Amino acid sequence: MLKVFLSYARADNIKGAARLRDELKFAFDVWRDIEDMQSGESWREQLSDALHEVDVVIVLLTPAAVASSHVTEEWKGARLLKKPVIPVLISPCTIPEELREIHYQNLSDPDNYGQGLMALRNDLTKAYDSIYQKLKDDLSNHLKKDALALFHPILKKLLHWSNLKFYPPRILNAFTELVDWMNADYRQGHSLADIFDQAITGNYAKPGSDLHTVFEANRNIFETVLGLFRAEVKLGEIIPIVLLIMNETEAQELASGAAFDGYPNRLRSEFKKLQSMLKKNGLANWVSNYKETSADWQPFGSEADGENIQQLVGKALKMIASPSHTLIPSFKDIHRLNDISSRQLLRQLRYDGCIVIIDGISMRHPKLLRAFHQTALDSSHRTSIVTIAPAQSTFQLLREMSFVLQLKVSDLELAKRRYDYNEEYGICVELSDANDLQRWILDRVRKMYLPQAAAQTSIKDFMFENFGRP
Repeated sequence: MLKVFLSYARADNIKGAARLRDELKFAFDVWRDIEDMQSGESWREQLSDALHEVDVVIVLLTPAAVASSHVTEEWKGARLLKKPVIPVLISPCTIPEELREIHYQNLSDPDNYGQGLMALRNDLTKAYDSIYQKLKDDLSNHLKKDALALFHPILKKLLHWSNLKFYPPRILNAFTELVDWMNADYRQGHSLADIFDQAITGNYAKPGSDLHTVFEANRNIFETVLGLFRAEVKLGEIIPIVLLIMNETEAQELASGAAFDGYPNRLRSEFKKLQSMLKKNGLANWVSNYKETSADWQPFGSEADGENIQQLVGKALKMIASPSHTLIPSFKDIHRLNDISSRQLLRQLRYDGCIVIIDGISMRHPKLLRAFHQTALDSSHRTSIVTIAPAQSTFQLLREMSFVLQLKVSDLELAKRRYDYNEEYGICVELSDANDLQRWILDRVRKMYLPQAAAQTSIKDFMFENFGRP
């Protein structure tokens, strides 16, 4: 789905931007600051990251917008990043000189708004096709280079995905850049195993680069796909391991009780009992076991020489691996599994199976419990789950503690399936009309329960096959 950035001035067009976002969001992934910015984080960094992530920038031209240094900075930044910029006139104003040479759509006339909106949608679709064509041309040129022969199978897969529009262009472009970095190291004598290690861990994505921005925003996709590429060249078998583990900031929120703000007081009281039990077991300083990332968590503290969960898992896998059968752990952070960019990965984990490592204390953090519930991984018979607690005596208390889930309807799996392009069209819908409901039920029955031969018969014939017979 094309990702679009709306650049506008709040001073005179906040309603217009909201309206346009609503009218485009069913066909395009639209980024607008009010809905998509996170509080507590640098707005400038978030805008920069968004500009790197999107495919097209729409500039909503109003008197305040052309006078705004922020709006100017956004569309000029987009041009520096070689992103298509589409001006849209919302109200009469003096169009900046650099934008005059670009064809713009006029939405300033209420009587012709619908026609202008249709033209804008066509422009976006054409821009999307043009971006993919440029990407396919680049990949085709890569495939002509003998120096990249070792990576031709990967490049062919990327070209196939480009033809299918399987991943957004920014992700496929990033993969192409990664291949260039990997090939350069290979030609300098680095081993393939080390090269894939560097790629999977993100070491080629240097901070400040476009590659770094895209990689960090879609890390699960890169880890999964690079793991599959690695498996194809027989470097080892990937073992997916999902970590339901807090980072140090979330551990501090839990210890202070801030994690329970907005939740029933019962949750806070129950956690205080757990803290008292931990203290009695000599674990008053349990917060120190949590680090910047989930993979750095030290589940057993000094009892295992301070080894983190990543090191402990790695040691266990080496015990059952062999020279001809390498086992490579691929850690998946629960924080990211419910992102829209991780839908395919989550489906794969549910279908193929995975190992889930749960920290019993982290499960008390409402945010992590909510994230785990949304993955539905525990409902799959192919999921193996281990829960770890710092003391055996805490398990009984952990099992008896309450939990509360606060979810919006849009957070539910049924809502996500409606917009999942990997799902069968029409399998999960919203309706408000009786005739539409009847048509939907007939369509579902035909596709789910009728044999192929019967499915070729019209639904009407099927429904009235025995009508009127004694």
